[in-house]
Amino acid sequence: MKRFFVILWLATANFFIWTSVAWAGPAAGALMAGIFKKFIISMIINAVTSKFFGPKKRGQGQQARGLMVNKNSNSDPIPIIYGRKRMGGTRVYVESSNGSGDTSGTSNLNMVLALCEGEMGAIRKVVFNDEVTWEGNTADGALSSLTGKYASKTTMVYHSGSDSQTVDTMIQTSVDASNWGSNHKLGGVTYLAIKLEADAEVWEGGLPLVTVELDGKKIADVSDVGVGNSLTSGADQNPVDAIYDYLTNTRYGKGIPASEIDLTSFQSARTYCASRYAVNGDLDTSQQMYDNINELLDACNGLLVYTAGTYRLRIRKTSEPSVFTYNKDNIIGQVEIGLPDVTTKLNKITTTFQNKDLDTGNGYSAYNDDVKIIPVDGDTTREAFLADDNNRVLEARIENRMVTDPALIQTLAEYKLDASRKQFGVSFEAAHNAIQVEAGDIVTLQHDDITLFNSGKLFRVLSLTVTTNNTIDVVLQEYDSSIEI
Repeated sequence: MKRFFVILWLATANFFIWTSVAWAGPAAGALMAGIFKKFIISMIINAVTSKFFGPKKRGQGQQARGLMVNKNSNSDPIPIIYGRKRMGGTRVYVESSNGSGDTSGTSNLNMVLALCEGEMGAIRKVVFNDEVTWEGNTADGALSSLTGKYASKTTMVYHSGSDSQTVDTMIQTSVDASNWGSNHKLGGVTYLAIKLEADAEVWEGGLPLVTVELDGKKIADVSDVGVGNSLTSGADQNPVDAIYDYLTNTRYGKGIPASEIDLTSFQSARTYCASRYAVNGDLDTSQQMYDNINELLDACNGLLVYTAGTYRLRIRKTSEPSVFTYNKDNIIGQVEIGLPDVTTKLNKITTTFQNKDLDTGNGYSAYNDDVKIIPVDGDTTREAFLADDNNRVLEARIENRMVTDPALIQTLAEYKLDASRKQFGVSFEAAHNAIQVEAGDIVTLQHDDITLFNSGKLFRVLSLTVTTNNTIDVVLQEYDSSIEI
C-alpha cells in the first residue's frame, strides 16, 4: 500500500470575535435572544451552548478515544498538541518487505504513524498494547534501548515534524527508494517510522496498538515575542502561549498578523496564568477555529476581545476593579433586566479528561481516561443547588481535551457550575460619551429608580454596539468576585 498523507487544515473558517466575552455562561443565551439584533444572536449562542450542550461536538469521550487508537487513512485531519499528551496515530503508509527493498517479501512490516502537526518537542514514551516499549527523551532520530517482549522485533525512528526534515532512510531502505522516495519527507508532520519483524508468537496474530507520549509543539514564548523570540515546549505549557500560537499560525490557525495582537494584554495574561493554569492536550483541526479557540480559553478562564482592530486577551479574576459607572446621567431610556431560566442553570457537571496521574494498573501509569463529577462529596454548598432546583437534575457533560491535572479540572468545573447560577444580566442604551470601556471590563450600574441598583452593582461588559442613532447598546452580566478563580 503506497500512498501520501494529505495534510488537512481549515483554510477558511467561520471565525469572528465580536466585542464580547468568548464564554458568558449557559444562561446568557436567553438574555442575548431578547436584546441582540438577529445577525448577532447566532454567534453569541454558539459561543455559549457549544461549551455545555455541544450539538456540534462529538459525544462524550469519543474524541479522546479516537485519539487513542491507530487508524488507517491518508486524508484524516492532524491534531495540534500543546503541553504533553499521550496519543495514538494514523497509519499513513503500510508495506511489507524483506527489509532490504523487496516488497514481495513478508518478513518485515513497515509503518509510518503520523501523530500531529510539527515541529514538536521530545518524544518521551512509546507504548505497545499498554506495555512501555521505549522510554527516554529524544528530540529527533532513532529510538534505542527498547525494552519488553516487543523490543527484539521492533525498530523505530522519531521525526519531530520540522518543515525541513528529510526522508526516513530506515523505511526507504526496507521498501526501496522507488516506493518511499526522497520526496516523502512529511515536512511539518510529526511521525514515528516503525519496522516490525515477523514473529507469530510475539505479535499474536495482529498489529499492536501503538500510543506515544510526547511533548507538544514548539511555540512562541509570549513574554519573549519581539525580544529574543524564544520557543517553549514540554509539559504544562502556558495556555496564553497556545492561544497566541493558534491565533497567529497561518497553517492551522487563524493567521492573524502580529500587528493585530495586543501583545501587552497577552503578556499580562501569561504572567497571571503562570502559577494557575496549564494546558496538556489536543485540538481537532476538523473543528471550526471558533470552537478550538474556546477550548483554549476554557482552560484558563480567558476572554478574547476584539476592539479597535486588535485582539486582546483577558483572564477572569477575583477582585477586578470597576472602571466606569453607568447611571441616569449616561443611560438613555429604560434598563432591561434578564433573569436566568431554570433550564439554563446547572447543579451537576460531569467532566471526562485524561488524568496525567491516573494509574489503572494496565501497565501504563499516566494519561488514562478519568471522570470528575461536581459537586464532589461533602461540598454542601454546591450539593444544595439540587434542592434549590426542586431536586431536578440539571447536568452538563463536558469533555475537556486541554487539561490533565485533576485538581485544575475540578476548579474549572466548579467555576462553571457556580457561574451558571450567576447569570443576572441587563441591557440598555447609553449616550455615545459612555463608551469609555470595552468588553470584559467590570463596571458599576447605579440607578436611583431601580431599588436593586440604588447603591450600585458590579457587572462585566459583554457587548458594546454602536446604533444608527450614534448611541451605544450596552449588554452587561453580573460579576461576582467570590466565584472567580
